[in-house]
Amino acid sequence: MYHNIIKNKLKSNFKSLSQGNYQALLDTVHNNVEHQFLGDSPIGGARKSKEKLTRWFERVYRLFPSLKFEIKDIFVSGFPWHTKAAVEWEAQVTPAKGNVYKNSGVHIVTIKWGKATKISAYENADLVAQACKKMLAEGIEEAGESQIN
Repeated sequence: MYHNIIKNKLKSNFKSLSQGNYQALLDTVHNNVEHQFLGDSPIGGARKSKEKLTRWFERVYRLFPSLKFEIKDIFVSGFPWHTKAAVEWEAQVTPAKGNVYKNSGVHIVTIKWGKATKISAYENADLVAQACKKMLAEGIEEAGESQIN
């Protein structure tokens, strides 16, 4: 039953992200959450606080105002004090400038007592970096800024 609750919460979080509502996800993370997004782009890097994750999401949705996730599978294991979940997804990504593209990946989430303590995103980071380079060439300066670490 516990694993189903976690699966449903993860589905709900990705649905909220698809609607541009990252606050719903932020409500489910620990204040000292660790977040990693692979790649050499302004949204790559690693953060170690809810405040930095909030800034990261703000940037993501300025650069990519529409993210439409389709969940392919979710795996959950462990106990309430140490749960691991894997979310496999595909997404349609709309950059602020440039062509819509598709990406796919997996999020690995560590959860302790209902709050995410670590989120690692593994996706095609080259597609993200290419989209950022195109946006920078189109005059969107934030697409060339340093990572939020």
